[in-house]
Amino acid sequence: MAKDWDQFEKFFKKFQPKLKGITDDTAFKIQDKLLAALNEAWDHEDDLVDVVKKAVEDGEKSTKVADFMGNKEFSKSHKKWKKSVGEHKKQIKSLSGFTGNALKKRDELKKKYFAMVKSVKKSKEPDAAKKKINELLKKAEAELNKLEEVSAIYGTLKMPELFYAAKEDKTMEIIVKKTAKKASGKDLPKILEEKAGAKNVKNAENMKKVIEDQWKAAADAAGDPKEKDKKVKLAKATLDKLKKLNESYQKASKKQDKEIKAAENSKKLLEIIKKINDCFVDAEKSSKKHEKDLK
Repeated sequence: MAKDWDQFEKFFKKFQPKLKGITDDTAFKIQDKLLAALNEAWDHEDDLVDVVKKAVEDGEKSTKVADFMGNKEFSKSHKKWKKSVGEHKKQIKSLSGFTGNALKKRDELKKKYFAMVKSVKKSKEPDAAKKKINELLKKAEAELNKLEEVSAIYGTLKMPELFYAAKEDKTMEIIVKKTAKKASGKDLPKILEEKAGAKNVKNAENMKKVIEDQWKAAADAAGDPKEKDKKVKLAKATLDKLKKLNESYQKASKKQDKEIKAAENSKKLLEIIKKINDCFVDAEKSSKKHEKDLK
């Protein structure tokens, strides 16, 4: 048994120097550099967005990065952005390597440590004989805890901090395209996207049915004032929701009238707007009639 303990003591004596410098302070310093580079990249992104907006206002029709490279201000900010992104990636790699090394060291020490803890527990040696090895295990446990803390730091990075511009060229393409479209007024609001519109048409149709069903249920419950009022309230509340949905589409369609007419799927978008409006008009007309009949 003492032989096993001696072997662990020798192992730990050689292992400790390998842990020098593997501290959370060092990891946090790398993380600070990483975040500083990311903040710089975001600042330069803001500059690029401003340049693209101005270029579009001055007549630029393109949404491609290559076509903006001739713009001195864009080119200047783009180089700064690339530099910051490069530094960001460098620090991500550095932090990943640093905390990864801490994790490997932790696993190496952990295996030896728990084997030793098990050995000491099984030992029938008197407590006095275990004093030295237990002191050593306490030191090993402290090192394990430090390594655990360091290895976990990489995992604290948020998604944008970790993956911003992981594919930098694609990221810049998206930034320029979105900014140029928005600046030109060609970027339709989400509510007018065909997929969202189709979903809202179904919602409008369902609400129209609910309204009609509740008014009929209210008429059937005419002999029970409490139940009748409950059905009427639900019908009116659903009509309010349908009204708000329709108003949002009417406002969006007026604001983006030119863009809708110029869109490739213009016919479908106009059909969506009409269907939702028809649902509301029919439901409102029906509600007025039902309410009059119930009086």
